[in-house]
Amino acid sequence: MAGSGVLVDHIRERAMRDESFRTSLIDDPRTTIEQELGITIPSDTTVTVIQERPNEYCIVLPNGDERTESGDTDSDTELY
Repeated sequence: MAGSGVLVDHIRERAMRDESFRTSLIDDPRTTIEQELGITIPSDTTVTVIQERPNEYCIVLPNGDERTESGDTDSDTELY
């Protein structure tokens, strides 16, 4: 999905500002994201939300199919 990093940032920022949105996102991520962004997520796509704990870091690795010949990824996600 083009610009997926921007969309993820939008969802993340909204969840940090709005506790009811955050709860909805954890309980039913697919529906919550579809409603927030006005999109339909394909039924064969799994949506997972992981809430970090204070003593935990979550790292999401891109799918191996996203690698280019140089070994770089096409992902627009950034490491903070």
